Amino acid sequence: MNKGFWHGIAGVATVMVIGVAAWQFISLHERVHTLEEEMNVLLAQTQVLNNTLAEMDTSSEEMEEPSSDTVDMAGFNEALSGIGNFEQGTAGSSLKSYTVAAGLLNWLHDVGTLPTQEMEEQTYHYLNALDDTQLENFAANFDTIRQAAEQIADGTEDAKALLEDAGNPQQYDSYSRTDLDTTSNIIEQAIEGVKAA
Repeated sequence: MNKGFWHGIAGVATVMVIGVAAWQFISLHERVHTLEEEMNVLLAQTQVLNNTLAEMDTSSEEMEEPSSDTVDMAGFNEALSGIGNFEQGTAGSSLKSYTVAAGLLNWLHDVGTLPTQEMEEQTYHYLNALDDTQLENFAANFDTIRQAAEQIADGTEDAKALLEDAGNPQQYDSYSRTDLDTTSNIIEQAIEGVKAA
């Protein structure tokens, strides 16, 4: 009877051990399942983040592309202001005309291919802000500046001497006469257009 009792105890203990092991297995299985769900959530969030970063990279490239085509018109605007502010017949006006002309030629050289449309728009914008007297002065000033610029572009000895006296404002040894002529036509047509308006 004692033997049967102990066999019963052993059986109960075995059942309990098996039960505990089964419970631990089920609990472990549930934790693994939960971890899998959490991993899936993390993977989905990572994918969303990667897609967002890719879209940001694409949009930043699209924003940068136009800027590479943007022309720096500041030098041209400075040249227009130099023409407008030039004072005929004052002391040192000859040297000043070569300084303004050199500034225009330097910008034309730096810009490379002429942005003719932007130049037209900026010239009209500048001239439209002038009153009649200022417009007449600008036209007369431009005639003087244009002649100085032509002499610089042609490399005349007179131009070299005057540039030296003016402190050598030219940045390059030579300039395109074709670009200068195109620019002169743009400015002259704008002057006539604003006068006729």
